Amino acid sequence: AAGSSREAKPPLSMSRAEYKRAAIRKAAALKSIRHVKIVRDETRRDARGESRSKGFGFLEFESHDQALRALQHLSDNPDALAEYNATGRNLIVEFAVDSLAKLKVHEARKARSAQTK
Repeated sequence: AAGSSREAKPPLSMSRAEYKRAAIRKAAALKSIRHVKIVRDETRRDARGESRSKGFGFLEFESHDQALRALQHLSDNPDALAEYNATGRNLIVEFAVDSLAKLKVHEARKARSAQTK
């Protein structure tokens, strides 16, 4: 089962690729990122004509443990976005609600599996 965490307040100009690179560089635990999504506002455009970030995104990880380590390494870390000149834009990292439900199902399956062995 995959773990997922929500990260809020990256710089509004940050691309998906930059977001992923920043996350990978800041925490070795993030090498197993499965998917990156920055939520965009289709009604607002930047100078390049691209839709603007709404200021939050999602990272999906291979495992819950990796997502937990990302949360610990990145959440409210003033250095996480320093190279992007993102003064005052700390990442706020949380588990997405749907991931908690998936985690509970996964833990229940592991418990049942352990009981049958």
